[in-house]
Amino acid sequence: MCATTPDAVGATTDGRETVFRVHSRAARRIELCLIEATPERTSIDQRCVEMQCVGGGIWEARAAVGPGTTYGYRVHGEHDPARGRYANPAKLMADPYAQALVDAPGTSAEDLELLRMCTPDGAPDPRDSIAVAPWSVVCADRAPVPSTRPRLPAGGRIIYEAHLGQLTATLPDVPERYRGTFAALRSRMLIEHLASMGVSTLELLPVAHWASEIKVRQRGQRNVWGYNPLGFFSPMPHYCVASDIDARWDEIAGAVATLHAAGIEVVLDVVFNHTCEGAANDPAYHLRGIDNLAYYLTDPDDPGRYVDVTGCGNSLNAASEPVQDLVVAALRHWVQRTDVDGFRFDLATTLGREPHFSAHHPLLRRIGDDALLGDRLLIAEPWDAGPNGYQLGGFTTPTRGEPWAEWNDRFRSTVRDFWRPGHGSRADLATVLAGSHSVWGARRAGSSIGYVTAHDGFTLHDLVSYDTKHNHSNGESNRDGSADNQSWNGGVEGETDDARVRELRLRRQGSILGCLMLQIGTPMITAGDERDRTQRGNNNPYCLDRPHLAVSWEPTPEADHLTALMQAFASTRREHAPLFDGRWLVAPGERGGHVVEWLDRQALALTEKHWHDHDKVLQVHYPASSGRGPLLILLNGNHERAMVRLPSGGQDGGWRIGIDTADPSRVGVSVPDDEPLLLNSFSLMVLAD
Repeated sequence: MCATTPDAVGATTDGRETVFRVHSRAARRIELCLIEATPERTSIDQRCVEMQCVGGGIWEARAAVGPGTTYGYRVHGEHDPARGRYANPAKLMADPYAQALVDAPGTSAEDLELLRMCTPDGAPDPRDSIAVAPWSVVCADRAPVPSTRPRLPAGGRIIYEAHLGQLTATLPDVPERYRGTFAALRSRMLIEHLASMGVSTLELLPVAHWASEIKVRQRGQRNVWGYNPLGFFSPMPHYCVASDIDARWDEIAGAVATLHAAGIEVVLDVVFNHTCEGAANDPAYHLRGIDNLAYYLTDPDDPGRYVDVTGCGNSLNAASEPVQDLVVAALRHWVQRTDVDGFRFDLATTLGREPHFSAHHPLLRRIGDDALLGDRLLIAEPWDAGPNGYQLGGFTTPTRGEPWAEWNDRFRSTVRDFWRPGHGSRADLATVLAGSHSVWGARRAGSSIGYVTAHDGFTLHDLVSYDTKHNHSNGESNRDGSADNQSWNGGVEGETDDARVRELRLRRQGSILGCLMLQIGTPMITAGDERDRTQRGNNNPYCLDRPHLAVSWEPTPEADHLTALMQAFASTRREHAPLFDGRWLVAPGERGGHVVEWLDRQALALTEKHWHDHDKVLQVHYPASSGRGPLLILLNGNHERAMVRLPSGGQDGGWRIGIDTADPSRVGVSVPDDEPLLLNSFSLMVLAD
């Protein structure tokens, strides 16, 4: 056993000699395996070097090798799954700190069986895994890239969540071999498209190296989304045009710098709540065989049982110092190599468990205090699947910069309900449009990231086209994905040629986008919603790589209409930029925020009695203030059209229609404030003076 103060872990090289370090308090011996092989792995030679325990659970070896060397670890020690011990030197373990990984070519579900640590009776599986295991790669040190982070535009932050491959798979101005990669993010067409919608922040689904679950491989599929992490420090190879690891980092950093030059931030979705090793009997890649109990959350009374608060088979133990070191080092690594502007933390509650969530958890404090990380944009998905896992508003951990932001699922649910019959209320809608102030305490309104769709769940098109999920192509008998989508198909399930239904759906999509873009909090749009993207009713296509899932850049009347609406809403935010500066809303006569009046269809202030009645006509009136003119938003979530009396307008006593999700021909029309205005069903209008 190894026990003093740990030094840095991973592989560091001066080009001639490399120092290898790995953390394991469970090991009795560890062998460093240096590998030489043909690309197809038809011939494999390995040279094993005995590692020495240097204290603090750190094992070290030195070898006269340089960048490009492939390697792995064989860990000797106790194998007792009932006690959470999984040492098995027949299995080659990847370096958790590897800056590049090489997957075995053509790995099948049968190959993955060789990665299991145990036989069915719990004994060590004696089959050697070297031919099918991922190999770690020694990488040269690199100087941190200079920072070129952009300033936020007028109107505040607008986030665009995207799958890198699906976003760029069909871009017309990108050569075929660059599509689906970081290089494609330099597309002028893409950048101009994002800028036209006021997008300040591109948030990418996981781009660090991941593995497909064995159950997915058994179905002949692969994980496409990336929420199954294998290499925390290594980019996913197929996301890069380059094959050389240094060139890959240049490609990623170059894409980030290009987006920065266009005024667009880049945020990475990161997964530190679980790993690809899954449940205890699933294939093992690194942490399970190196030191299972140091990295994973297990039952104190039954250490052979994982405490699964993620729904993915295992949970990383954020209270463990090795886990904290791994997470902080990985985040710093991506910042230094690429200058990304921040991170969105998947199932972030897991990162604050001790075992119960605490905003003062050492890992969250270390991230917030870190000189490189503490002033980046930190976004929490504020829940996991464990006890008391829902922590919306709970990420109050201090940082060196702006406070933590959080996905606000109340915004999603409330907006979805308002725009379908028989659900929702204007009181609930007003609350989320105003940023759900009571949730965020002393933080500013931008801490609330209001969204209606995300990568998991229906697209906006499907939200108005399907009443139920249609996930049969996933191969899980339609059991996966949420059954509660708060959707309404407008009377016909799925795609239709009925012009009336199609017009209603398009109107509702525009109205939902209006709520998204005109909230006081931070809007997040899912890539392709502005292009009428459909997943054909599938609300969980994590394992599908189909052409129709990519964002389509082909012009269609529906897609072009929605894009134009997004551009109009973004223009409204810019023109009324002071309103979206992060301050909260206040009632007339109050100070310390932006004055708002919540009015009914008669332009009368809503009273407690009428907030929750069945009428879903709402007027949101922002009187003129320093630096901006008045703004009026009209919403009708009813099935019926409504005649609306407007509040007093600007200096000329009237209003001008800026946006009408039901009738674009009315844009630019002047409306006297002493005449009633017809507001179509399920529509939203924006008026200014």
